[in-house]
Amino acid sequence: MRPRVPATAGAVVVLVCASVHAEPGPTAAAPLPLVTDDQLAEFAASPSPSEIIELEGAAPVRPTTATERVVGEATLATTPRHTADDLLRAVPGLYLSNHGGEGKARQFFLRGFDAVHGSDLAVAVAGIGVNEPSNVHGHGYVDLGFVIPEVVGELRAREGSFALDQGDFATAGSVALELATSARGARVGYEVGTTNRHRVVGVLAPDDGPREQLVAVEAMRDAGFGANRGAERISAVAQTRLDLGGGGWVQPVALGYAARFGSPGVLPLADYRAGRAAFDDAYARGDGRSRRVLVGVRAGSGRLTGGLWLGWRDLTLDENFTGWLLYPDAGDRRVQTHASTAAGATIEWRRAVHRRIDLVAGAELRGERLRQAEDQVTEAGVAWQANRALRARTGQAAVRAGLEATWGAWRAAAGARVDAFAVDGRDLLGGLDGDGVEATMSPRATVAWERGGLGVYAGYGRGLRSPEARAFVRKPDDGADQDHRRYEGGEAAITTSDAVELGARATLGPLALTAAGFATLIDREALFDHVSGTNVERDGTRRLGVELAAAWRPRAWLELRGDLTAVDARFDVTGNPVPGAPRLLAQAEVHLARGPWTAGVHALVIGARPLAHGATGATTAVVDALAGWRGRRAEVGLAVDNVLGRRWYEGEYHFASWWDRDRPRSSLPAIHYSAGRPLGARLTVTLHF
Repeated sequence: MRPRVPATAGAVVVLVCASVHAEPGPTAAAPLPLVTDDQLAEFAASPSPSEIIELEGAAPVRPTTATERVVGEATLATTPRHTADDLLRAVPGLYLSNHGGEGKARQFFLRGFDAVHGSDLAVAVAGIGVNEPSNVHGHGYVDLGFVIPEVVGELRAREGSFALDQGDFATAGSVALELATSARGARVGYEVGTTNRHRVVGVLAPDDGPREQLVAVEAMRDAGFGANRGAERISAVAQTRLDLGGGGWVQPVALGYAARFGSPGVLPLADYRAGRAAFDDAYARGDGRSRRVLVGVRAGSGRLTGGLWLGWRDLTLDENFTGWLLYPDAGDRRVQTHASTAAGATIEWRRAVHRRIDLVAGAELRGERLRQAEDQVTEAGVAWQANRALRARTGQAAVRAGLEATWGAWRAAAGARVDAFAVDGRDLLGGLDGDGVEATMSPRATVAWERGGLGVYAGYGRGLRSPEARAFVRKPDDGADQDHRRYEGGEAAITTSDAVELGARATLGPLALTAAGFATLIDREALFDHVSGTNVERDGTRRLGVELAAAWRPRAWLELRGDLTAVDARFDVTGNPVPGAPRLLAQAEVHLARGPWTAGVHALVIGARPLAHGATGATTAVVDALAGWRGRRAEVGLAVDNVLGRRWYEGEYHFASWWDRDRPRSSLPAIHYSAGRPLGARLTVTLHF
């Protein structure tokens, strides 16, 4: 049955919520019918206040916190992007940086967290969690290179851990990408860019099929800007959705990709300023290879939904961050390899226990076999020292249960989840075996009040991050000196966070405003050290911040958005700032779709970032834009990177390195940076059949 929403109330609620939603995203539950950014215009443009507006498959937006957001297909299509990672820039307060070519996972910063490559941000694609526990290059590693951005139909973002389905790695928040396309038929696009970029994309979406039914392939080669930033990849995805009758459905999906890319690392800022290196130069000449296959199926009927998935992963990273600092004779170049096979299952059940109260319960299972290694290699690529050789079997089980209640203008949800992690591993270098089980309980609660053009929301939740497999097989602490080849990143224990958020949303005609304050406490912090390549354990931290956002839709075809996040993150014991994440992040977006014309602008301002050892980064800004025109059979698009042509630091770090051996060796830390994209353009021509 299609939900029926009165136009007056619907317009108010949708504009207040400004593209958020409250239902679980990253689980294997059914893709929920939601009102997204792209459907707001239907409410705002209703000709009569008394008219009943019906949206096929849509339900009124029901946020549980003020900062939840769901972004629809049209908005994503007018977001400047190179890869699917760039679509995550639609999340308020989330910043992504990269010190490798396309294919290496981005570094995420959210709400005062330096989530590195995914340690504090849970990400799901088509209902499958894609964080990689115990990855050789970082716990929770998130590589979205296998996602073709043209078939991402929805992005759902939740900051903090307030919902029961937010599990491992969702300490700062979670993001879910759903695959779908409204453009039916067949199309082939060719993209050419100023970095000698060539990219071909083909999409087949049967005319009579649902949005979720599609097949897409991609092939790309890009020389990149500056030194050693070239990349090439091939990707493919196939998905469909079948209605089984009686409310039942099944949705299988298969994804796969392979990529090769340069790994330029970072550059000492002093070398650039002294004229010893070009701004986008690279001393490291490493590279990387990444491959992945994922298959899964989601299904549901009535109040029961669930899913199964199976994945295979292979990753190789050849890199050097410190030159000749650690090993003056052979150099600090290292090669990391990681291979794993994983499988998982989820199930969720909902039952009305009262006319205003629902009981919700669910369970998750995940198992994985992994092998990883790290070797020091010479400049010629010959291995001369083994740093790591690990084999492990890991398992995760979680159960959750809670109640959801609605009465009048009030809504509330409360419950808890219990997560358990098991590891059985062997360190092949030291001949050490280790195993163990760790478990924790995470209570969650939210309350919301909505009436007219105002909504007030509050939430509390405990997030969690699993221990790394290496922590279970490390060398025992017997008072002897620790060998640098042994894991020193912390105890084999679950890291927990306690977060609260209080916020409000209001609407004034076509203007929607959001304000929220948040606080997060971490019992023990883990910071990624680029010298050792290890998450180093530190004491507890606290984060206090505010988030402001505005969305203005003066016309059905035009939307302007802006958000600002300010956060102060400090260690409990010393009071020193937590390094990495920006204290201030501001974004502005323009999305236009009128007739055959589309356009989009994304502007970003990054405040000075606190770095390790008391250093401070630079304030910077960058603007990207795109424009397009579509006819009956052809489509043309132009994207411009870094419209202002600024030299900007995409990433900044503070550690010691020694690259020029004709200069004195020093162990004093210095600022290093990864160069942001220069001014460049990409032209795309697409033919529709």
